[in-house]
This record gives sequence, C-alpha cells and structure tokens, in this order.
Amino acid sequence: MLLLSVQDWNSAVNQLYYADFYAVLALMAKEGHKVSSHSGAKHLLNVHFTRTGRLAIEHNSTFGRLFNARQKGDYDDFEMFSESDALILLEQTPEFIREIKNLI
Repeated sequence: MLLLSVQDWNSAVNQLYYADFYAVLALMAKEGHKVSSHSGAKHLLNVHFTRTGRLAIEHNSTFGRLFNARQKGDYDDFEMFSESDALILLEQTPEFIREIKNLI
C-alpha cells in the first residue's frame, strides 16, 4: 500500500476502513439491507451477522476498530496514528474482507 510506504498512517487507516466498509456494503446489498450511513452499516453488521452468529465477534470488532479510527482520523484535529496502529489494522483487514466474501 503506497500510503504505508510514505508513512501516511492516517490516510492508510482511512483507506483500510473504506476497504472494509465497501465489503460490508456489498454484503448488505446481497442480503437486501439498505444502508444509509457509516454507523448504519456498523449497526446492521452487528444485528444481522454478529448477533446471529454468522460473523465472529472478532471480525465485528475489527470493523468497529476501523470505524472508530476513521472517525478519529478524519474529525479529530490532533489524532495521529502510528506505524504500529496502521500495521495492526492492515493485518486484520484482509481477514475481515475474506470473511465478508465468504458470507456473500
């Protein structure tokens, strides 16, 4: 990921979130659930997939961490992510997307 190679940790975290977010949107579209906001996507994922046992809690937590990180990075003026923050999320993102693909 180019953003990681130039050490733009905040932008990298933002893009990791969007990778997960669009995977969730695809899942919701397939299942016929209308998503009207980012928080709505998070809520629907929890209600229709985590609470029903179709998605493991750790994957829901991955999306939640990225959701919160994106909020902080985009809207908190002084939020600065570190390399380790970004790399942990980078490690979790492909696994999350793989699980969403399995559900689709």
